[in-house]
Amino acid sequence: MLLSEVLHGFASCVLTPSIAAISLALVGRARLGERLGRNTRFAALGAPSPRA
Repeated sequence: MLLSEVLHGFASCVLTPSIAAISLALVGRARLGERLGRNTRFAALGAPSPRA
């Protein structure tokens, strides 16, 4: 159980900056804010409702 928690923590620390770096490489600095906003919208679509 401890190992799985450590791996989950490591993955979450690495994944977010990786997605931001890929987004920067795809769209450039000028459109990065717009792209990060889009990424956030798509991430929120999969989140459960607070009323659930």
